[in-house]
Amino acid sequence: MQKSFLSTDNQFQRFLQVLAFVFLGYGFYLWHKDQEGSGFAILGACYSWLFSYYFSKDFLDRYKPQSVIQRVGDLLIFRQFKGVMKVSSSIEEEIELSRISTLTVGDNYISVILDGNGKGFDFVLKAKRADILAHIESIITEQEKADITIKKI
Repeated sequence: MQKSFLSTDNQFQRFLQVLAFVFLGYGFYLWHKDQEGSGFAILGACYSWLFSYYFSKDFLDRYKPQSVIQRVGDLLIFRQFKGVMKVSSSIEEEIELSRISTLTVGDNYISVILDGNGKGFDFVLKAKRADILAHIESIITEQEKADITIKKI
């Protein structure tokens, strides 16, 4: 199998940062030559730079399954972060394992249905489905697994 040009998150982050500098340079060039489009180039630079954060180590660590999903006693704690970079806070949902009827897991996503009534919570993670499932299976017991329907999407 052939590797992609941008095969890792770190490489893609660096690519977006270089692209931001290219847009910035092109924007200043257009501005210096009194041509239209410099604002769009500067906007492209800002967007590329901000989007590169999504692939940073800080973001990946913050949204990995071990950071988002934790077990304390009979509770699963799902932590969602809001804000960017170092200026952020988290929202925690504490859910009793006995209330969870269904877990639906996909890439970068987990849904928790409570009491079999179709209502629950959705959480965003930065992980593959297999990594999320492996973490969930490592923190719940066999008996709890038998009581919870786990769906893969």
